Amino acid sequence: MIYVSSKNLVHRDLRAQNVLVNRSRQVKIADFGLTNYATNANQVEQRMKVKFPVKWTAPESQGTHNYTEKSDIWSFAVMIFEVMTHGQTPYPDYKGEKLNTLKNDIINGFRMPKPIECSDHVYNFMLDCWNLDPEKRPSFIETGTFFETLTADSEIDYCDADTDSVTL
Repeated sequence: MIYVSSKNLVHRDLRAQNVLVNRSRQVKIADFGLTNYATNANQVEQRMKVKFPVKWTAPESQGTHNYTEKSDIWSFAVMIFEVMTHGQTPYPDYKGEKLNTLKNDIINGFRMPKPIECSDHVYNFMLDCWNLDPEKRPSFIETGTFFETLTADSEIDYCDADTDSVTL
């Protein structure tokens, strides 16, 4: 996403479903169908009516349809939640008519709880990415630095996931 944002592109549909990882652990961002070039102050305005993934969309983009790197950062943190919960749908209690209250609940301070397997350090970073003020959210460069530092400092042993643990 550092590369994508460096080209003034706003993905607008960043979520685990659109991230591919190969056997060498190379990550590729997919589904650029909603991506637009940010021309004015790194901002994209949606001019035509398109369905968008509400649970991954920053509150300032809902309704206004203005998207920036900072709205992609919000989505990135929702994607971290997906990863930390092994693919759980974000905001699982928000379905049907209740989904219409999500934006107001977020504006009033609601955030998804810390996943069980998530460190306080990572969760606090997620909360930074979910700051209501987009200007206070980190950039993708800062996000990259955070995770590089996190993995460099980590003493976690990694293993390959067995096929029984992956639900498609």
